[in-house]
Amino acid sequence: MNCFGHSGDLGDIIWALPTIKATGGGVLFLSNRPGRTTFSMTQDRVNSIRSLLLLQPYIKEVILTGDNTSRDSAINGFRDHCCNGRNLADAHLATHGLPFFHRNGVWLCVDVVDIIKPVVFARSARYHNDKFPWQRILEVYGKHAVFLGTQDEYSAFTSEFGYVPFRQTGDLLQAARIIAGAQLFVGNQSCLHAIAEGLKRNIILEVCTSMPNCIFNRMGVVHAWDENFEFPVLSLNSVEEFDSFSITKGTVDAVSDNSVAELEEVTTIPGINDAVCINLQRRPERWTLFKLRAAEAGLGFIRRFNAIDGNELNVPRQLKSHNGAYGCLHSHASVYKEALKKGHSNLLVVEDDCEFSCDKSELIKYLAATIGRFSWIHLAGC
Repeated sequence: MNCFGHSGDLGDIIWALPTIKATGGGVLFLSNRPGRTTFSMTQDRVNSIRSLLLLQPYIKEVILTGDNTSRDSAINGFRDHCCNGRNLADAHLATHGLPFFHRNGVWLCVDVVDIIKPVVFARSARYHNDKFPWQRILEVYGKHAVFLGTQDEYSAFTSEFGYVPFRQTGDLLQAARIIAGAQLFVGNQSCLHAIAEGLKRNIILEVCTSMPNCIFNRMGVVHAWDENFEFPVLSLNSVEEFDSFSITKGTVDAVSDNSVAELEEVTTIPGINDAVCINLQRRPERWTLFKLRAAEAGLGFIRRFNAIDGNELNVPRQLKSHNGAYGCLHSHASVYKEALKKGHSNLLVVEDDCEFSCDKSELIKYLAATIGRFSWIHLAGC
């Protein structure tokens, strides 16, 4: 079994995970190297990250060792590869000569998605940027946000910028669950930012201009070197209807084990012109979970179609139907009308509670044998 020795800070350990995953996983030995990190690696700090690490299928065990040398490994040399603006995940990958695409896909998973607020704020004591517009951020997102971090970090933030609700978490797994349930993470270069990147959440990053080693050029990330950037727009119709909502269904992972590059190679099914998932705007948590299931099945290209809310319709008296079913009927009809306008002949339509019992290759084989023989194919039962 592979053994990995690491003596970095908690964030460094998160940045090491794409490398550990790409090399087959194993046992992670954590040690304290005085002078190398801001905080000493203690048993309490190990306990704060251990449950999150052990949830990852490629981490077999996490052990704090007092021996600083016998459990050392190549991955601990990541500091020697921090050059030319390279991000910390790539620095770890470079220790093993691995291609950088291994950090393109999700490398973290959570077991529960906690939808607390649409936005998560986090700001640690280091790596600040005086030009980052936290005051404006607070004005735009403050009433939809929650702050994660330590009590000292929260006190420093509110003292400098103003009030935002605080959510105290017992460990980093609890924090990761909340980040996974948010639409947007806003924070500086920190352990919580590493978690947000590992989960591939939408991010506004307060870039530390003197040490910009957390730059990931992907969709959904704003690297704020100063105040000049566009603020992402939130979808707030549903999340604000409840204070706390938890989704538990096995282990929730944001995409399959394939990298983003690999997922982009094939984005359609032969014979299918378009693929949509019907989802109510006020139920973003269902869309979030659907995307996870679809990606695991290799069907991450299915796009969201905004459902018609039956609660906003008047159900005709002669129809023995409830508002939900009536809205669903209109939603499907709208999908078909759009397909006709676009000239699509074959359309894959699913609803957001759909669960896939087969993967993409099996679905392709089935549709190849049936498309053209029927005008309508029902792929599942109740």
